[in-house]
Amino acid sequence: MKKCIGCGATLQCIDENKEGYINEKLIDRDNTYCLRCHRLRNYNENKEVLKEDYLKILSRICNTDALIVHIIDLFDFDSTFLPQIKRLTGQNDCIICANKVDLLPRSVKPNKIINFVRHRANLDNFKALDVVLTSAKTMDNITDLVESIMKYRNGRKVFFVGCCNVGKSSIINAILKKYSDESKDIITTSNIPGTTLDFIEIHLDEFTFIDTPGVFNERQIINNLSMESINKIVPKKEIRPINLQLDSKQSVFISGLARFDFVDGDKTNFTFYFSNDLLVHRTKLENADNLFNRQIGELLNPPKKEEYEMLKYYSETLNFDGLKRYDLVLSGLGFITIVSKCKIKITTIEGVLIYTREALI
Repeated sequence: MKKCIGCGATLQCIDENKEGYINEKLIDRDNTYCLRCHRLRNYNENKEVLKEDYLKILSRICNTDALIVHIIDLFDFDSTFLPQIKRLTGQNDCIICANKVDLLPRSVKPNKIINFVRHRANLDNFKALDVVLTSAKTMDNITDLVESIMKYRNGRKVFFVGCCNVGKSSIINAILKKYSDESKDIITTSNIPGTTLDFIEIHLDEFTFIDTPGVFNERQIINNLSMESINKIVPKKEIRPINLQLDSKQSVFISGLARFDFVDGDKTNFTFYFSNDLLVHRTKLENADNLFNRQIGELLNPPKKEEYEMLKYYSETLNFDGLKRYDLVLSGLGFITIVSKCKIKITTIEGVLIYTREALI
């Protein structure tokens, strides 16, 4: 059976509403894309994708002696790091590919990021042979990733696994561009969850790379919003930090997705690291409720008004001791660096994990 070279779906010319559909005039051609991939590649259209059976497909790796490349999103680490990948893939050897390093400020030392990734993985008893920082977009360290794969592959197939939208297909496309004559993306990539529908084998010299379906993680913020909003939330280039000197009883909105209340503490600086397309807006705490009710979906956008009606918000109150620099992290959105003793109330939408860590920057 012929498969789409973009998403791996079995090609068929019977039902346009099912995966793998292609016009019958094209089905006998080599290296063919299904209609869905054609629309994604050329028009970025969003077609409904099947979510069931993804983990079942992934579990087929259990019976294979393989090297696993677990790709995570550095800007959304805790929502895209999947310690259960080890179990799902039969305890095969694993390399962690920490993608999208280009989004972090260049002032961050690579070794500090690597140590952070290793530490977080070790907390979940996840042992990795190596950690490689990459950017599929800028081609940063693609050679380092391939060299690590060569070192640990030992003749085995190499499976690329991870959550939706971490860049699995983009990483493989970057490898192909680097080490072959391909100048264009072969595998279909997009911001739409579920683009890859089955295993896709790519042969490069003596290597066999296998792209796999993205694992759906309910905590990922992309599950709850429209493509228009997601395109504003997901950073496209290096984050520009925003430094704000705040008095207590001031609030900061991150568009309509989160609200940061400085409840108590001395006047101090806070640094906000979010997509450059999101609004970071300061106001008085006493005015914050009124502003939110008037401007949600307008000034405070995303979310759009119709999205807001479907969302639920929750809050946590946190105390910081001022003894260290901390990051207050909103998974999938960004983080805020806090350097002083203070009391903070943070509000965001359900599906966004709130936690603290020692400051990355």
